[in-house]
Amino acid sequence: MSVHASLLEQVERWIGETPDAIAHVVGTRRTSYGELGAMADAVAAELERLLPDDGTPVALFGHKEPEMVAGFLGCLKAGHPYVPIDRAAPAARATVIAEAAGAAITLTPESIASLPALVPRDRRSGTQGKPVYVLFTSGSTGVPKGVVITERNLQGFLDWSGQTLSLPEHGGVFLNQASFGFDLSTPDLYWALTRGGTIVSLTADECGSPRRLLLALRSSEAQYWSSTPSFGGLCLADRSFGEELMPQLENVLFCGERLPVSIAAAFLERFPRARVWNSYGPTETTVFVSAIRVDSALLAEHTALPIGYLMPGLRMTVRDEDGAERPDGEEGELVIGGSVVSPGYLNRPDLTDRVFGYIDGWWSYRSGDLGRKEGALYFCHGRRDLQVKLHGYRIELGDIEANLRHVPGVRDAAVLPRVRGEGVDSLRAFVVLDDPGAPRDFERALGIRNALGELVPPQMVPQHVHFIAALPLNANGKTDRQRLTALPMQLVVDA
Repeated sequence: MSVHASLLEQVERWIGETPDAIAHVVGTRRTSYGELGAMADAVAAELERLLPDDGTPVALFGHKEPEMVAGFLGCLKAGHPYVPIDRAAPAARATVIAEAAGAAITLTPESIASLPALVPRDRRSGTQGKPVYVLFTSGSTGVPKGVVITERNLQGFLDWSGQTLSLPEHGGVFLNQASFGFDLSTPDLYWALTRGGTIVSLTADECGSPRRLLLALRSSEAQYWSSTPSFGGLCLADRSFGEELMPQLENVLFCGERLPVSIAAAFLERFPRARVWNSYGPTETTVFVSAIRVDSALLAEHTALPIGYLMPGLRMTVRDEDGAERPDGEEGELVIGGSVVSPGYLNRPDLTDRVFGYIDGWWSYRSGDLGRKEGALYFCHGRRDLQVKLHGYRIELGDIEANLRHVPGVRDAAVLPRVRGEGVDSLRAFVVLDDPGAPRDFERALGIRNALGELVPPQMVPQHVHFIAALPLNANGKTDRQRLTALPMQLVVDA
């Protein structure tokens, strides 16, 4: 039996044994395991009718609808990796992702809901070691790149993370805040489905309204929550957010960006009976590869929190620019090897060869993250390139710059992060216009941001726009980003 067939069997066990149990909640919709299974079978039957048995990716375009979850399972049953695309993505970006994935078909919640309730005959045996899903992340050229995750990657992560967090063998309520197109949603989804638990999804509308968010959190009855520190900080802004609001909360796991000591300390204070975790891992290594429980002793010992202890069976080394391993305590690039490391980027062997490969016999990923190792404990210090983490999203600044150059009236552009405290809180765009005499006012800045918003997701639209006559260059003829940060503030237009 393949590892992934085992994963499907775990889900189908609950569909068969507890068909009336609630599998997914979003808003007022409550979907049972039986209903989810029927939809998944209908999706699998449709894919088997339309597509050859060649493992071609299938795009799913939606938000937090239960049909999206059923679509994922249907793709797995039919042997096709799924590519989740959130409705928040601009139409142009969604098209680019679907084309880059080579998706044979795009399903939506509406199209899935319209399928006849047919059980597929001669069902294919899952993905059998092939890709399970493909998540697209920001690419430096302006075209997103698809990270391939296989059944071996996913099952290895689920086994370790479930044991680390002492998750129950059956049941549990798992809060899903992250978009299905973001790897932080993967734990919520599969921790719940493989245990007969319940996924409670928060919609973008709920997350965008403090009042609606608090109401949704109160009614969620969530026990397990994976979150970015940025979203956790947003929740903490309301003093009513705490144990009285969410008395069932047992575990809070932070991932996706650096966890500030202040946010960790506030969660310990607000939820004294919950366990708080810090974790680390790029999308290319299946969500996270290290974790550590945060308590008062850890906070007292470290001004910058460690990213934890490594998953058993993996190898993470710290290496210099020449690839030589650095000793304990010295900074270098974090290189991760082992079973959860992706085979690479979909249809992009050129990009795969740059950062994936065998090192000392381990299939490894060169993360681009700087860090150090002290005994068995790891620390992450930030990036060594033009990639940033904003509210948990991994963003290539070159991606935004390339798309800015497609905006009418923009001749050139550069984007920098604005750092406050322990992380990036916003992005700043430096724009050179085609017409030197064109107005450099709020309306022009707003128009540029709106046009960029048609090309990239909301988190990639800079909050601040700086109009300049030309980008400063360094001695190598490249954009001098340090000089950009020193420009007079009167050139800034906040849109």
